Amino acid sequence: MAAALVVFAAGVTAAAYVMRDDDSSRAGNSAEDRAGVDDSSPASPDSVEESEEGQPVPNPTPVDYKGINLADDYHLNFASDPVEPAEDDRDSSNPDLGYSNSFGDKSLTTSEGKMVLLNNAQKGSLDTCRSETRFTTAIDFERISKGSQICVRTYSGHLALVTVKGFAPRSDPSDYVSLDVRVWRNALEAQESDDDGW
Repeated sequence: MAAALVVFAAGVTAAAYVMRDDDSSRAGNSAEDRAGVDDSSPASPDSVEESEEGQPVPNPTPVDYKGINLADDYHLNFASDPVEPAEDDRDSSNPDLGYSNSFGDKSLTTSEGKMVLLNNAQKGSLDTCRSETRFTTAIDFERISKGSQICVRTYSGHLALVTVKGFAPRSDPSDYVSLDVRVWRNALEAQESDDDGW
C-alpha cells in the first residue's frame, strides 16, 4: 500500500512539471511572436491617404482662345468661358487684362494680378509663366510687337499666356490689339490682392 502511494505521488509531481514546462513554452513562443513583428508592414489606409494627398496636383489643361480683338476701354477676365472682351464700367470687377489708350499712350494693364513680358529667347509655357517674377501691372505698346508674349497671373490663381498677333490698321476706325490667349485655370494658389509676396 505504501509503495502504491509513493508511485501515485511521483506521477502527480511529474504531471505538474510537464504542465509548468508546457506553460513556459507557450509564454516563450508568445514573446518570440511579439519580438518578431515586422515594423515594415504596409502603412495603414490613413497614412496612404495622407501620402496621396501630399502629391502635387496635376497641371491644369490649357484652354485656347484665338483671334481676340481687345479694344480700348475693354478687358478680359480669364475665369470666363469663353474669354471675350467686356466693356469697362464702374460696376465691373477688376479686369485680369485690359487695354488702355490714354491720349495716345497705349498699354496693356491688369488690376487683378501681375504681368511679365517674356524675352525673345523665352518660350511661353506653363512652367515659364509659373517661374517668372519680373512683375509689372502695365506694359506699354512701345515694348511689344507682333509675336510678343506676356504671362499674366491673377490673384484668383489663373495663369494666362497672351500672344500679340497684331494691331488695328490705321485705316480701321476702331482701336484694338489682336491677341491669342491660352489659359490655365487654378494653376496657382489663390492670393490676396494686397499680398506683397507677389
